[in-house]
Amino acid sequence: MSAERKTLEERAQMSDIDRLRHSCAHVMATAILRLWPNAQFAYGPPVENGFYYDFDLPDHRITPDDFEKIEAEMKKISKENQKFEWKGISRD
Repeated sequence: MSAERKTLEERAQMSDIDRLRHSCAHVMATAILRLWPNAQFAYGPPVENGFYYDFDLPDHRITPDDFEKIEAEMKKISKENQKFEWKGISRD
């Protein structure tokens, strides 16, 4: 998938792996917000080999040393068994 914003029709046709990557991006965003509540998120789509988020942290610079902490928080969030549900909403 490209990093361009998807239309509603394109989102409805996402593959299972793209949906998983999209959900993982949300889990990562939640983990980062729990660890650094001042984080500001800009954009974070699934991409061909995974997912990412662009964000700004005014109080911290993330380094590879933080990856283990982020991953642990993501695992904790996953174990919370939060419901991820796709819901189509019209713009009308």
